[in-house]
Amino acid sequence: MAGIKILENCTIRVTPPNQFNDPFEFASYGTGIIDRGHIISLIEDEQLLLERYKLIAKDSGMSLEQYREDQATLLSDNGRLQQEIATATQLYMEWAAHFVDQVSHNAGVVCLTEDDTSILMWSHYASNHEGLMIGLDVDRLPYLKLFNVEYTTEHQLPIDLSRVHLMEYLQEQYVAIMRRKFSVWGYEKEYRMQFHFSVCEQIPAIGMWFYRFDPEVVRSVTIGMKCKIEDREHVLSLLAEPRFAHVQVKEAVKDKTEYQVRYKEVRPASAI
Repeated sequence: MAGIKILENCTIRVTPPNQFNDPFEFASYGTGIIDRGHIISLIEDEQLLLERYKLIAKDSGMSLEQYREDQATLLSDNGRLQQEIATATQLYMEWAAHFVDQVSHNAGVVCLTEDDTSILMWSHYASNHEGLMIGLDVDRLPYLKLFNVEYTTEHQLPIDLSRVHLMEYLQEQYVAIMRRKFSVWGYEKEYRMQFHFSVCEQIPAIGMWFYRFDPEVVRSVTIGMKCKIEDREHVLSLLAEPRFAHVQVKEAVKDKTEYQVRYKEVRPASAI
């Protein structure tokens, strides 16, 4: 059972966006032409000039001073500047079209829910009520971003490349794309945590990333109403370990008259 593995190893899977099961997620496309002023500001930025020199011009034998003069000439050559704008626009268009692959190189996502009483969530994500629901103290985790998902019927998010303050705008759109999901998934009431892979561990044999957390991150464990006896005993044995002494333990039960999941306490929470 996946929930038992989480408790045994104190690890949680961090999934690259391009490995999500819904291929319609993280979709975007670029529109417009990059603002002339934005390109000029990039060319005039000394730090960016040094980075471009290392990536592009250094291998050509051009000295840094020669490259600096070349870039200054570019600013006064309207034809070259227009070509630079066209090239940059095309690059940003490709970035927008392949957003999901771009963000999957360095970071992954952990998906959570704010709804701890959903029959659908128990059915879909806890092995038909045989699994566990684990409550986490997310404030103890080193995530890059934490955001609630916005559900929509609009498939792809347009990215307007003509914005004057393009870099700030792209940061806003980055979050907007990461938190969008088709409205049919609304029952999940999902939250997403984004982790940089530098704080994660990869298991090459299975191609998966995991974040290893401290036991104090676990706040509660709820055992599914159809959990197998041997799994229930295993879970209770794990939670009896000193590292989980603070964890509240509950069991899910069916309401006798309504479509509701109820919980009975097996062990109360205690202070860490």
